[in-house]
Amino acid sequence: MNILGKRLKQERMRKEISRKDLANLFSINQNTLGQYERGERKPSPEMVKRFSDFFGCSIDYLYGTTDISVPTHELNQLFINDQLDPQHLQTFITALEKIYLKSQSSNWEQDQEKAFTEILEILKSMTVAGKSIPTSTLQLLLPVLVRVRQEIESDNEKSWE
Repeated sequence: MNILGKRLKQERMRKEISRKDLANLFSINQNTLGQYERGERKPSPEMVKRFSDFFGCSIDYLYGTTDISVPTHELNQLFINDQLDPQHLQTFITALEKIYLKSQSSNWEQDQEKAFTEILEILKSMTVAGKSIPTSTLQLLLPVLVRVRQEIESDNEKSWE
């Protein structure tokens, strides 16, 4: 199974949707979706974009160029709506990178609470152009952080199977 197929299947399972139902939603044959998931057939770039939008993950994640399925469209929307400036976005991305690196450690199971607490403290203490990141911005980013945590935990559970 190629990475795209594997991730399509993982995301479908995460959403708890059957192959048949997803195929119907996308107006494609169920066998075609199965071929995508097994890596026997490649979806068009337009179809991959539709999957990305539906699953709330980046195209890069589906193709395997990144391992973190951050809902980038949500971050982009915060940026577009002037709720998050580019410097705050970079600070948040740095924090996400630290979470990911910590998640790869051998003792992640014992350290995850500590790691996420540290990340929140890092976000609170970091400044941009001499000013602290506003609490309102942190509140906007918290749901994304929670989702990243859930995905890391889910990935770690799958790696033990």
